[in-house]
This record gives sequence, structure tokens and C-alpha cells, in this order.
Amino acid sequence: MTINIVMIFNVAYGLIFIGLPFDAFAELDTTSPIILPEIKRDAGIAPILDTEKIETTSYIGAYKMDGFRAEPVVGIRIAYHLSPLLFMEGSFAKIRVKDISLENMGRASVFEDGAMHYFNLSLGINLLPGQMHAGKNRSINTDFYVKAGFGQLSVDDDNLSSLHIGAGLRAIPTDWLSIHMDVRSYFLNKSFLDPDDYSHNIEYTFGVGLIF
Repeated sequence: MTINIVMIFNVAYGLIFIGLPFDAFAELDTTSPIILPEIKRDAGIAPILDTEKIETTSYIGAYKMDGFRAEPVVGIRIAYHLSPLLFMEGSFAKIRVKDISLENMGRASVFEDGAMHYFNLSLGINLLPGQMHAGKNRSINTDFYVKAGFGQLSVDDDNLSSLHIGAGLRAIPTDWLSIHMDVRSYFLNKSFLDPDDYSHNIEYTFGVGLIF
């Protein structure tokens, strides 16, 4: 008789313990709206370009003439932005080529003094305008562009016609300042090592510009 009472007590206690959660859930108000946390995203502030269309850029870099080593180049570009998509650009630069490889072999240099300069006209297209973040509350406008054109390279008394294609990245930290990284390929109608062949030259530059 004692065992039966203990068993009945244990069973009743277990039922009460198991039944409590169901009673608690039954009292929940399922009609109440679900409250979602509000996440505020702080958009970066990018410089706004007004009606500025002219941009002047001073640049330095390396110019690799076909068959010779890369030499420093210093120049200036002036661009006129026809629209947010299209721009025209003129560039002028000076280079000094050293024919060290031939001189080390005891051969005469193909240049008199190696002083060079070029002038180019280009048409450019902004393909991928975008933004990159610089800190918590600031964004920088960017443009990836391609351009092509023609020009002239002068070395000593020779004036060589050239065609060029290139690409670059422009960052605009403020509405008056720009930063450029460019690469260009030049195709000249004459090679200094073989007059019957053409020359393929490459140029890498970094520049800082003013927009007004």
C-alpha cells in the first residue's frame, strides 16, 4: 500500500511538472506584432562635382622604349570633360633615353643626346564610375576610364607619328582635387634599332590634378 501511494505521488508530480510549459505557452499572445531592430546605416558623404569641366594634371612615371630600359618621364595633361561619360585630353611630356646597353658593348649610341618629348591628343570614356570608402563618414568618387588617340614623339631631329591606347583610374577626394594612375601603350612608325620596323613603347604614370 505504501509503494502504491509513492508511485501515485511521483506520477502526479511528473504530470504537473510536464504540464507547466504547455500552460505557459498557451498564455502567450501570438497576435502581438514582431518588433524588428532598426539599423541605421550612415551613408558616406562624397564630394559633389558642380559644373567643373577643365582638369589639369601633373604626372611622373616611367617610359619604356622598345629595346631600351625604362626612363623617368615628367609631363602635364589638360582635359576637357564633354560630359560625365566623355572627355578630351592633351598631354605633353619630356623623357631622356640613355643607350647604356650599346655603349657598354663599345658601339655608338643611336641618339645624339637622348632628349625626347611627345605631344598627344586623346578621347576618353569613363566606363565604371563608382565610390570607395575612406573612413566612417566619407566616400571618394572614382572613375575607371579608357582612352585612345594619336600624337608625335620627337627625338633629336626625328619626329615620329604615334598611336596610343590606355586605361586609368581616377579618384576624386574633393571637388577640386583628383588623383590618377595610368598605363599607356604607344605604337610608333619607326624603331630606333630597326628603321624598317615599328616600335611599341609602354608608359606608367601617377598624377595629381586640379579641377576647375
